[in-house]
Amino acid sequence: MCTMGIVLTGHHFAHRDELVHVELHDATFRDRVFVTTITAGLLKVYVPFAEDRIIMDQVLGGWALSIYVPSLEHVAHIEVLALRWLFQQMTSIVTHTLNWNCLPAHASVGQGVLLYRALQLLYLDDAAQTLRPQVMYEIKLKPLSMTDVQRIWWAFQYTEEWGEWLNVMLRNLAYFNVYSDLSDGSYIRLFIETEMLQLTPAEQDYIEGLYRYHKEEFRKEGFAGTAKAYVKWALGLVKWENRDLHREYPAPFTVRCNLAVARRR
Repeated sequence: MCTMGIVLTGHHFAHRDELVHVELHDATFRDRVFVTTITAGLLKVYVPFAEDRIIMDQVLGGWALSIYVPSLEHVAHIEVLALRWLFQQMTSIVTHTLNWNCLPAHASVGQGVLLYRALQLLYLDDAAQTLRPQVMYEIKLKPLSMTDVQRIWWAFQYTEEWGEWLNVMLRNLAYFNVYSDLSDGSYIRLFIETEMLQLTPAEQDYIEGLYRYHKEEFRKEGFAGTAKAYVKWALGLVKWENRDLHREYPAPFTVRCNLAVARRR
């Protein structure tokens, strides 16, 4: 089998040494955001899904790989950074003849979120599903920083995973009493309150209620802030359940992808 290029249609090839412009687009296709350039050969080896999606872009006058995202609102802070980081790792792998299982190490929850998001966008599902529970677990270990919260919110707010990430994030803020932290707490509160202004009243009520729920759960157990609480939560023994808190909470809501389009109208 020929491995010198990526087959497009018919007899068209992007040869392995040719550069491919990687860009992001939303459902409207009105705007596109440039990410980086990478050789077709690297995409062929490490990003199998790209094989049938590289096209000759007449506007650019070269090869292009366009990747869909639900919203372009915060891609400069999330998807662009994430993809550039992962593509740099791919280049390093080739340069140093490393195995592809050498994913870049992440030193924080925020970095883990970026890496997970990049793996998702490139349909590297096995690696993404291996990383996801690791990042989820790390959220239980220590208070989230402002950067961690920002990246969780902006990375997942338009995805079907949003409810799960929102839940574990609010649990962290409630358990570690992050809002009272003098360094990051006030900034985190301001960030969340600002983002919530873009949500519907029902979604705002849900988030506020879920945060209060987690605060009440730790308080009712009578061990908030103790080692016992930490161990139980880290081991997953403190569950999110619809117990009597004077209102019934539904399962975490899913923010629809078209919400981003509706907000811009």
